[in-house]
Amino acid sequence: MAFSSRSRACGAVLLVGLLVAGCEKKDPLAERKYQILLEENTRLAQAVAALQPGKTAEPAAHTEGYSPAAVTKITAENDHLRDILAGHEHQKALAENKALREPVENR
Repeated sequence: MAFSSRSRACGAVLLVGLLVAGCEKKDPLAERKYQILLEENTRLAQAVAALQPGKTAEPAAHTEGYSPAAVTKITAENDHLRDILAGHEHQKALAENKALREPVENR
């Protein structure tokens, strides 16, 4: 028998090993995007911390490496931080508008 069960088993192990190694391809573009998201997260966290000095929350440490789940998590966190900054800017604009409007309305 040219293809005994032992040689088929070794071939199957070799094939599975090659498939697993092939599935773990690194995508440099996706990893770079992840690094940019991390840098943006740090910048946004610092901006929010500057707005809210009473809350000394440290930016979340993202020790896990690149993965689609990590990208989703950081993207959601960045969106939340952007919402906080946008809300602050909105409140600031309303206060400035009120200060400009009151002297005109009180004539």
